[in-house]
Amino acid sequence: MFRDAHHYFHAVSKDVEAYSGLATEIGDYDFLTDTELFAQLSNVLQNRYGNSKVNNLTRAQEMDVARTLRYDFKSSNGQIRRLLGLTQYEVDSLFPLRK
Repeated sequence: MFRDAHHYFHAVSKDVEAYSGLATEIGDYDFLTDTELFAQLSNVLQNRYGNSKVNNLTRAQEMDVARTLRYDFKSSNGQIRRLLGLTQYEVDSLFPLRK
């Protein structure tokens, strides 16, 4: 599966997209529903910004939260779009879909 130890380390700790691919290959399908993800989003917003409403975020904060949703909670582009009210173009430009 890996060429060498360096390739493994890079895939697991540096390349998040590769990690999600690796997790899928080994059967790690720990994904949250929109409702569960919304509860986590509210906690993240409250802890970081002292506010639990997406509407009160600046553009930079929205992008930061989008990255958190993707990398910490393995959310899809569609989930990020729905929860943060971003356009599909904005989300796809942040997290390009693989071919």
